[in-house]
Amino acid sequence: MEKIVGIIFWTICWVNLSWAAAPVIPNRNITSVAINPTSINIHSGAAFYFTATVQGTGDYDRDLTWSLQPANAGLLTANGLFIASSTYTGPAQVTATSVGNTLCLDTAVATVTAGDGVWHVDSRNAGDEDGSARFPYRRIQSAVTAAAAGDTIKVAEGTYEENILLPNKGMISLGGFKGGSAADYQSKPGDFDTRDRSLYVTTISSPNRTTDAISMAGWYSNADTYQVFAKEDFGYTLSDNA
Repeated sequence: MEKIVGIIFWTICWVNLSWAAAPVIPNRNITSVAINPTSINIHSGAAFYFTATVQGTGDYDRDLTWSLQPANAGLLTANGLFIASSTYTGPAQVTATSVGNTLCLDTAVATVTAGDGVWHVDSRNAGDEDGSARFPYRRIQSAVTAAAAGDTIKVAEGTYEENILLPNKGMISLGGFKGGSAADYQSKPGDFDTRDRSLYVTTISSPNRTTDAISMAGWYSNADTYQVFAKEDFGYTLSDNA
């Protein structure tokens, strides 16, 4: 009887082993994953696209998976779009992992802070400046510098003579708003709800004709900058731009 039991036991183990999943062997051609950027500041409810690349030699899988910790920090899509939760504040870790070699991964930190993520610009404001509709910045670059990833900048009509550097923050910048007069800003906020790009024309002009009015760091060459703004129709007229 003991011999029969032993035979049955080993037969069952052999069957189980035959159906076990084969171990996943990492693709050694994959050497690393690089995520960009590695850190951002973002307001609650705002969105930002992370990018990542799988690096290696020869033939290898370039697919990635994305993950977010803690999970309640927001939503992270399969293509790297992070949408910060409207109720979460604090650090969040975004991880990009190689599908072909899960030992290769990279992380970024998104620091989520409270705020509506909307900034205002009107060159006619002669008083205090804090980027609000009541006290808008006079220069677009001031709003760009103050903005966090995924924020929106609303620019009132007028001509803005400045050289603007747009860093890789994933911001949305819109022109064509009514804004207000110098007298308005002494007692009330400007009108950044009314937008008509043909009536309230926003022009960005370089004061230095040897420098582009707008350049985008890490995104496009200067030659592409005008095409991007014209194609997306963000409500700007550019002059002195390549």
